[in-house]
Amino acid sequence: MDTCSKCSKDLRKCRKPIQCDLCLKKFHPECDNVDINFAVMIDKYKNCMVWMCSECNTNKQLFVSTCKKIDELLYKNIKIEKNIEALHQQVKKISECNKKNIGDNKKESYADKVKNYKPVVVIEHMKDNVDGNKLEKIIKDKIDPKSIIVNKFNTTAKKLIIKSDGAIHAETCKKVIEKKLGKEVKVTIPMFERPLIRISGLTNPVTEEELNQCLNEQNDDIFEQECKFVLVYTKKTKKGDYFVIVDPGRKTFNLMVNKRLRINWDICYAAEHFYVPQCFKCQGFHHVSAHCKSEEKCGKCAKNHQTKDCKSTDEYECINCIKASCKYKKQLDCHHLASSYDCPVYKRQIEIYKKRIMYFEFK
Repeated sequence: MDTCSKCSKDLRKCRKPIQCDLCLKKFHPECDNVDINFAVMIDKYKNCMVWMCSECNTNKQLFVSTCKKIDELLYKNIKIEKNIEALHQQVKKISECNKKNIGDNKKESYADKVKNYKPVVVIEHMKDNVDGNKLEKIIKDKIDPKSIIVNKFNTTAKKLIIKSDGAIHAETCKKVIEKKLGKEVKVTIPMFERPLIRISGLTNPVTEEELNQCLNEQNDDIFEQECKFVLVYTKKTKKGDYFVIVDPGRKTFNLMVNKRLRINWDICYAAEHFYVPQCFKCQGFHHVSAHCKSEEKCGKCAKNHQTKDCKSTDEYECINCIKASCKYKKQLDCHHLASSYDCPVYKRQIEIYKKRIMYFEFK
Protein backbone atom coordinates (compact mmCIF):
# COMPACT_ATOMS: atom_id res chain seq x y z
CA MET A 1 0.00 0.00 0.00
CA ASP A 2 1.36 3.45 -1.01
CA THR A 3 1.51 5.89 1.87
CA CYS A 4 2.59 9.52 2.18
CA SER A 5 6.19 9.82 3.36
CA LYS A 6 5.27 12.67 5.70
CA CYS A 7 1.82 11.89 7.14
CA SER A 8 1.95 8.11 6.55
CA LYS A 9 -1.66 8.13 5.32
CA ASP A 10 -3.03 6.18 2.39
CA LEU A 11 -2.44 7.84 -1.01
CA ARG A 12 -5.21 5.99 -2.84
CA LYS A 13 -7.80 8.56 -1.80
CA CYS A 14 -5.51 11.45 -2.94
CA ARG A 15 -6.54 13.13 -6.19
CA LYS A 16 -3.02 13.76 -7.46
CA PRO A 17 -0.19 12.27 -5.38
CA ILE A 18 3.29 13.51 -6.29
CA GLN A 19 6.63 11.72 -6.33
CA CYS A 20 10.12 13.14 -5.87
CA ASP A 21 12.37 12.41 -8.85
CA LEU A 22 15.45 12.29 -6.64
CA CYS A 23 14.51 10.21 -3.57
CA LEU A 24 11.42 8.57 -5.25
CA LYS A 25 9.24 9.18 -2.17
CA LYS A 26 5.50 9.89 -2.60
CA PHE A 27 3.55 12.70 -0.91
CA HIS A 28 0.18 14.39 -0.64
CA PRO A 29 0.52 17.75 -2.40
CA GLU A 30 -0.58 19.63 0.70
CA CYS A 31 1.90 17.73 2.89
CA ASP A 32 4.83 19.22 0.93
CA ASN A 33 3.19 22.64 0.40
CA VAL A 34 2.47 22.03 -3.27
CA ASP A 35 -0.53 23.64 -4.96
CA ILE A 36 -3.03 21.14 -6.41
CA ASN A 37 -2.87 22.79 -9.85
CA PHE A 38 0.92 22.49 -9.82
CA ALA A 39 0.55 18.84 -8.80
CA VAL A 40 -1.73 18.29 -11.82
CA MET A 41 0.92 19.88 -14.04
CA ILE A 42 3.68 17.67 -12.54
CA ASP A 43 1.59 14.57 -13.28
CA LYS A 44 0.80 15.74 -16.82
CA TYR A 45 4.43 16.54 -17.74
CA LYS A 46 6.14 13.90 -15.63
CA ASN A 47 8.11 12.59 -18.66
CA CYS A 48 9.80 15.92 -19.29
CA MET A 49 9.62 17.67 -15.89
CA VAL A 50 11.72 17.16 -12.76
CA TRP A 51 10.26 17.80 -9.28
CA MET A 52 12.05 17.48 -5.94
CA CYS A 53 10.59 17.34 -2.45
CA SER A 54 11.48 19.93 0.22
CA GLU A 55 14.12 17.67 1.75
CA CYS A 56 15.87 17.02 -1.54
CA ASN A 57 15.52 20.64 -2.57
CA THR A 58 17.89 21.63 0.22
CA ASN A 59 20.53 19.50 -1.54
CA LYS A 60 19.75 21.03 -4.90
CA GLN A 61 23.33 22.06 -5.62
CA LEU A 62 24.52 18.51 -5.08
CA PHE A 63 21.79 17.27 -7.40
CA VAL A 64 22.67 19.79 -10.10
CA SER A 65 26.39 18.98 -9.93
CA THR A 66 25.58 15.25 -10.06
CA CYS A 67 23.40 15.78 -13.13
CA LYS A 68 26.17 17.74 -14.82
CA LYS A 69 28.65 14.94 -14.15
CA ILE A 70 26.18 12.42 -15.51
CA ASP A 71 25.73 14.56 -18.66
CA GLU A 72 29.50 14.83 -19.08
CA LEU A 73 29.89 11.07 -18.74
CA LEU A 74 27.11 10.49 -21.24
CA TYR A 75 28.74 12.94 -23.69
CA LYS A 76 32.11 11.24 -23.30
CA ASN A 77 30.46 7.86 -23.79
CA ILE A 78 28.82 9.05 -27.04
CA LYS A 79 32.16 10.48 -28.21
CA ILE A 80 33.96 7.20 -27.45
CA GLU A 81 31.28 5.25 -29.36
CA LYS A 82 31.73 7.55 -32.38
CA ASN A 83 35.52 7.11 -32.24
CA ILE A 84 35.12 3.34 -32.05
CA GLU A 85 32.80 3.44 -35.07
CA ALA A 86 35.31 5.59 -37.00
CA LEU A 87 38.11 3.13 -36.11
CA HIS A 88 35.97 0.25 -37.37
CA GLN A 89 35.49 2.10 -40.68
CA GLN A 90 39.27 2.72 -40.97
CA VAL A 91 40.04 -0.93 -40.24
CA LYS A 92 37.52 -1.92 -42.92
CA LYS A 93 39.11 0.43 -45.49
CA ILE A 94 42.63 -0.78 -44.64
CA SER A 95 41.58 -4.43 -45.02
CA GLU A 96 39.97 -3.64 -48.40
CA CYS A 97 43.14 -1.80 -49.54
CA ASN A 98 45.30 -4.73 -48.42
CA LYS A 99 43.14 -7.15 -50.40
CA LYS A 100 43.40 -4.88 -53.43
CA ASN A 101 47.19 -4.52 -53.06
CA ILE A 102 47.57 -8.27 -52.72
CA GLY A 103 45.61 -8.63 -55.95
CA ASP A 104 47.65 -5.88 -57.66
CA ASN A 105 50.99 -7.31 -56.51
CA LYS A 106 50.09 -10.72 -57.85
CA LYS A 107 52.35 -11.44 -60.81
CA GLU A 108 50.44 -11.14 -64.07
CA SER A 109 50.99 -14.04 -66.41
CA TYR A 110 51.72 -13.54 -70.09
CA ALA A 111 48.41 -15.15 -70.93
CA ASP A 112 46.66 -12.47 -68.85
CA LYS A 113 48.63 -9.70 -70.59
CA VAL A 114 47.65 -11.03 -74.00
CA LYS A 115 44.04 -11.47 -72.92
CA ASN A 116 43.85 -7.87 -71.63
CA TYR A 117 45.53 -6.39 -74.71
CA LYS A 118 43.15 -4.46 -76.95
CA PRO A 119 44.76 -3.03 -80.12
CA VAL A 120 43.97 0.47 -81.33
CA VAL A 121 43.38 1.97 -84.77
CA VAL A 122 45.14 5.29 -85.42
CA ILE A 123 43.54 7.55 -88.06
CA GLU A 124 45.26 10.66 -89.46
CA HIS A 125 43.73 13.00 -92.04
CA MET A 126 45.94 13.97 -94.96
CA LYS A 127 44.94 17.65 -94.61
CA ASP A 128 46.73 19.60 -91.88
CA ASN A 129 43.66 21.68 -90.91
CA VAL A 130 41.64 18.60 -89.83
CA ASP A 131 42.23 17.77 -86.16
CA GLY A 132 41.14 14.75 -84.11
CA ASN A 133 37.72 16.20 -83.17
CA LYS A 134 36.80 17.00 -86.80
CA LEU A 135 38.02 13.57 -87.84
CA GLU A 136 35.74 11.95 -85.26
CA LYS A 137 32.73 13.80 -86.70
CA ILE A 138 33.67 12.68 -90.25
CA ILE A 139 33.92 9.03 -89.10
CA LYS A 140 30.54 9.18 -87.34
CA ASP A 141 28.84 10.84 -90.33
CA LYS A 142 30.17 8.57 -93.08
CA ILE A 143 30.44 5.15 -91.38
CA ASP A 144 27.63 2.95 -90.13
CA PRO A 145 28.20 2.16 -86.41
CA LYS A 146 26.90 -1.37 -86.97
CA SER A 147 29.78 -2.14 -89.36
CA ILE A 148 32.54 -1.65 -86.76
CA ILE A 149 32.89 -2.33 -83.02
CA VAL A 150 34.30 0.67 -81.13
CA ASN A 151 34.94 0.83 -77.39
CA LYS A 152 36.19 4.41 -77.16
CA PHE A 153 37.32 7.43 -79.21
CA ASN A 154 40.45 9.35 -78.15
CA THR A 155 41.45 12.53 -79.96
CA THR A 156 44.84 14.24 -80.23
CA ALA A 157 45.96 17.39 -82.08
CA LYS A 158 46.04 15.65 -85.49
CA LYS A 159 44.96 12.05 -84.89
CA LEU A 160 41.93 10.01 -83.88
CA ILE A 161 42.56 6.84 -81.87
CA ILE A 162 39.87 4.15 -81.83
CA LYS A 163 40.03 1.52 -79.10
CA SER A 164 38.75 -1.79 -80.46
CA ASP A 165 37.58 -4.99 -78.77
CA GLY A 166 40.29 -7.25 -80.22
CA ALA A 167 42.71 -7.79 -83.10
CA ILE A 168 39.99 -9.02 -85.51
CA HIS A 169 37.73 -6.02 -84.78
CA ALA A 170 40.69 -3.64 -85.20
CA GLU A 171 41.49 -5.08 -88.63
CA THR A 172 37.81 -4.90 -89.64
CA CYS A 173 37.63 -1.29 -88.47
CA LYS A 174 40.71 -0.42 -90.53
CA LYS A 175 39.30 -2.00 -93.72
CA VAL A 176 35.88 -0.30 -93.35
CA ILE A 177 37.42 3.16 -92.80
CA GLU A 178 39.85 2.76 -95.72
CA LYS A 179 37.00 1.65 -97.99
CA LYS A 180 34.70 4.55 -97.03
CA LEU A 181 37.22 7.39 -96.81
CA GLY A 182 39.84 6.13 -99.26
CA LYS A 183 42.94 8.31 -99.63
CA GLU A 184 41.57 11.09 -97.42
CA VAL A 185 42.96 9.40 -94.33
CA LYS A 186 45.92 7.28 -93.27
CA VAL A 187 44.84 4.31 -91.11
CA THR A 188 47.37 2.27 -89.12
CA ILE A 189 47.37 -0.35 -86.35
CA PRO A 190 50.50 0.17 -84.20
CA MET A 191 52.74 -2.88 -84.17
CA PHE A 192 53.79 -4.74 -81.05
CA GLU A 193 57.10 -3.94 -79.35
CA ARG A 194 59.54 -6.67 -78.37
CA PRO A 195 60.18 -6.93 -74.61
CA LEU A 196 63.68 -5.81 -73.66
CA ILE A 197 65.88 -6.50 -70.63
CA ARG A 198 68.01 -3.88 -68.87
CA ILE A 199 71.10 -5.31 -67.11
CA SER A 200 72.52 -2.67 -64.75
CA GLY A 201 75.58 -2.60 -62.46
CA LEU A 202 78.42 -3.24 -64.92
CA THR A 203 81.83 -1.82 -64.00
CA ASN A 204 83.07 -1.90 -67.61
CA PRO A 205 81.30 -2.05 -71.00
CA VAL A 206 81.01 -5.50 -72.62
CA THR A 207 80.68 -6.72 -76.18
CA GLU A 208 77.84 -8.95 -77.36
CA GLU A 209 80.17 -11.96 -77.59
CA GLU A 210 81.54 -11.39 -74.08
CA LEU A 211 78.01 -10.87 -72.69
CA ASN A 212 76.75 -14.16 -74.17
CA GLN A 213 79.77 -16.04 -72.88
CA CYS A 214 79.47 -14.65 -69.31
CA LEU A 215 75.72 -15.18 -69.04
CA ASN A 216 75.89 -18.78 -70.26
CA GLU A 217 79.03 -19.89 -68.39
CA GLN A 218 78.60 -18.01 -65.08
CA ASN A 219 74.84 -18.46 -64.60
CA ASP A 220 74.26 -22.22 -64.92
CA ASP A 221 71.64 -22.08 -62.14
CA ILE A 222 69.47 -19.79 -64.33
CA PHE A 223 70.20 -20.92 -67.88
CA GLU A 224 70.24 -24.72 -68.11
CA GLN A 225 70.78 -24.62 -71.87
CA GLU A 226 72.93 -22.28 -73.93
CA CYS A 227 71.03 -19.10 -74.81
CA LYS A 228 71.71 -16.32 -77.31
CA PHE A 229 71.29 -12.64 -76.45
CA VAL A 230 71.29 -9.65 -78.79
CA LEU A 231 72.99 -6.54 -77.38
CA VAL A 232 70.91 -3.51 -78.37
CA TYR A 233 73.11 -0.79 -76.86
CA THR A 234 75.37 0.09 -73.91
CA LYS A 235 75.18 3.30 -71.91
CA LYS A 236 77.16 4.90 -69.08
CA THR A 237 75.27 6.26 -66.06
CA LYS A 238 75.97 9.42 -64.04
CA LYS A 239 77.45 7.25 -61.27
CA GLY A 240 80.14 5.95 -63.62
CA ASP A 241 78.91 2.37 -64.08
CA TYR A 242 77.29 0.93 -67.21
CA PHE A 243 74.06 -0.77 -68.21
CA VAL A 244 73.17 -2.77 -71.31
CA ILE A 245 69.86 -3.24 -73.09
CA VAL A 246 69.42 -6.82 -74.27
CA ASP A 247 66.89 -8.36 -76.63
CA PRO A 248 66.31 -11.86 -75.14
CA GLY A 249 65.15 -14.97 -76.91
CA ARG A 250 61.74 -16.58 -76.52
CA LYS A 251 62.64 -18.82 -73.57
CA THR A 252 65.25 -16.52 -72.02
CA PHE A 253 63.02 -13.57 -71.10
CA ASN A 254 61.09 -15.50 -68.47
CA LEU A 255 64.29 -16.91 -66.96
CA MET A 256 66.28 -13.70 -66.51
CA VAL A 257 63.72 -10.97 -65.72
CA ASN A 258 63.99 -9.68 -62.10
CA LYS A 259 67.05 -11.87 -61.44
CA ARG A 260 70.62 -11.20 -60.31
CA LEU A 261 73.20 -12.21 -62.93
CA ARG A 262 76.95 -12.76 -62.73
CA ILE A 263 78.93 -10.98 -65.47
CA ASN A 264 82.71 -11.16 -64.96
CA TRP A 265 83.23 -9.88 -61.37
CA ASP A 266 79.99 -7.90 -61.28
CA ILE A 267 76.67 -8.93 -59.73
CA CYS A 268 74.13 -7.27 -62.00
CA TYR A 269 70.35 -6.90 -61.82
CA ALA A 270 68.12 -7.70 -64.80
CA ALA A 271 64.75 -5.96 -65.12
CA GLU A 272 62.29 -5.32 -67.92
CA HIS A 273 63.17 -2.18 -69.89
CA PHE A 274 60.55 0.34 -71.03
CA TYR A 275 61.59 3.03 -73.49
CA VAL A 276 59.48 6.12 -74.13
CA PRO A 277 61.47 8.75 -76.12
CA GLN A 278 61.23 12.32 -74.80
CA CYS A 279 61.97 15.53 -76.70
CA PHE A 280 64.50 17.87 -75.03
CA LYS A 281 62.98 20.85 -76.86
CA CYS A 282 59.25 20.77 -75.99
CA GLN A 283 59.57 18.02 -73.29
CA GLY A 284 56.86 15.98 -75.07
CA PHE A 285 56.97 12.23 -75.65
CA HIS A 286 57.32 9.89 -78.68
CA HIS A 287 59.58 12.16 -80.72
CA VAL A 288 63.04 13.77 -80.55
CA SER A 289 64.14 17.40 -80.75
CA ALA A 290 65.54 17.01 -84.29
CA HIS A 291 62.00 16.49 -85.64
CA CYS A 292 60.17 18.73 -83.16
CA LYS A 293 58.04 21.59 -84.55
CA SER A 294 56.69 22.81 -81.18
CA GLU A 295 57.96 25.83 -79.27
CA GLU A 296 60.85 25.61 -76.80
CA LYS A 297 59.89 24.64 -73.22
CA CYS A 298 62.21 24.44 -70.22
CA GLY A 299 62.39 21.06 -68.48
CA LYS A 300 62.76 22.76 -65.09
CA CYS A 301 60.40 25.76 -64.95
CA ALA A 302 58.19 25.12 -68.05
CA LYS A 303 58.97 28.59 -69.49
CA ASN A 304 59.94 29.44 -73.09
CA HIS A 305 63.71 28.96 -72.97
CA GLN A 306 66.23 26.13 -73.16
CA THR A 307 66.67 23.92 -70.09
CA LYS A 308 70.44 24.56 -69.98
CA ASP A 309 69.81 28.35 -69.68
CA CYS A 310 67.37 27.98 -66.75
CA LYS A 311 68.38 29.69 -63.50
CA SER A 312 65.68 28.07 -61.35
CA THR A 313 67.12 25.83 -58.63
CA ASP A 314 64.29 25.24 -56.14
CA GLU A 315 60.89 25.62 -57.83
CA TYR A 316 60.29 23.09 -60.62
CA GLU A 317 57.28 22.95 -62.95
CA CYS A 318 56.49 20.11 -65.38
CA ILE A 319 55.00 21.37 -68.66
CA ASN A 320 53.50 17.94 -69.45
CA CYS A 321 51.57 17.80 -66.15
CA ILE A 322 50.41 21.41 -66.59
CA LYS A 323 49.00 20.60 -70.05
CA ALA A 324 47.39 17.35 -68.82
CA SER A 325 45.78 19.16 -65.86
CA CYS A 326 44.21 21.74 -68.19
CA LYS A 327 43.13 19.19 -70.79
CA TYR A 328 41.60 16.58 -68.47
CA LYS A 329 40.61 19.03 -65.69
CA LYS A 330 42.53 17.13 -63.02
CA GLN A 331 44.85 18.40 -60.31
CA LEU A 332 48.15 16.69 -61.05
CA ASP A 333 51.36 17.25 -59.09
CA CYS A 334 53.34 19.63 -61.36
CA HIS A 335 56.23 20.42 -58.98
CA HIS A 336 58.94 18.23 -60.51
CA LEU A 337 61.28 18.08 -63.50
CA ALA A 338 59.76 17.21 -66.86
CA SER A 339 62.25 14.31 -67.06
CA SER A 340 61.33 12.91 -63.61
CA TYR A 341 60.48 9.20 -63.42
CA ASP A 342 57.78 10.12 -60.87
CA CYS A 343 55.94 12.32 -63.38
CA PRO A 344 52.27 11.15 -63.67
CA VAL A 345 52.25 11.79 -67.44
CA TYR A 346 55.45 9.76 -67.91
CA LYS A 347 53.99 6.90 -65.85
CA ARG A 348 50.89 6.98 -68.05
CA GLN A 349 53.05 6.77 -71.18
CA ILE A 350 54.82 3.74 -69.70
CA GLU A 351 51.44 2.05 -69.11
CA ILE A 352 50.48 2.70 -72.75
CA TYR A 353 53.86 1.33 -73.90
CA LYS A 354 53.34 -1.86 -71.84
CA LYS A 355 50.12 -2.61 -73.72
CA ARG A 356 52.04 -2.71 -77.01
CA ILE A 357 54.67 -5.21 -75.88
CA MET A 358 54.63 -8.52 -77.75
CA TYR A 359 54.40 -10.78 -74.69
CA PHE A 360 52.54 -13.60 -76.45
CA GLU A 361 55.75 -14.44 -78.37
CA PHE A 362 57.49 -15.13 -75.04
CA LYS A 363 55.01 -17.46 -73.32
